[in-house]
Amino acid sequence: MSTLETPTIDFLILADHAEAINGKIYLMGGGWDVRAVRDFAQPVPLTLALAVLVPWTATNQRHHLRLRVEDADGRQFAEVKGEFVAGRPPHLTAGTTQRIPLAFQHIPVLLGGPGVYAIIAALNDQDQKRTTFTAVAASLEGTSGQPTS
Repeated sequence: MSTLETPTIDFLILADHAEAINGKIYLMGGGWDVRAVRDFAQPVPLTLALAVLVPWTATNQRHHLRLRVEDADGRQFAEVKGEFVAGRPPHLTAGTTQRIPLAFQHIPVLLGGPGVYAIIAALNDQDQKRTTFTAVAASLEGTSGQPTS
């Protein structure tokens, strides 16, 4: 049985690639926190995977999701907004909380330069999860396995 009363973001992960298919997240290169950038004048594609826990009492209702990228000073560099509704499948036991996986591919973000950036996930106008990454200038030789753009 669920003890949640409102939907909650369960996790938020940066990845090289992510897909949400049939209730699962397929993730490649997930969990990184350093991004080597060749040219800060060009957008950097970011991929995010997250899951929302939706309690029984919040099913069949429209929920608003907002993802934003900010620098350490709170300046916003990108924003993605969306809505979703979690239904009640007939096999679901009354009171069960559902995990809704979501993936956002290659969000173009024009970063302001090297530094620390936060990705903030808000659900129904409440900030709930945050993850950070550091953008560094890529050298001509590349970096030791870090994604570049």
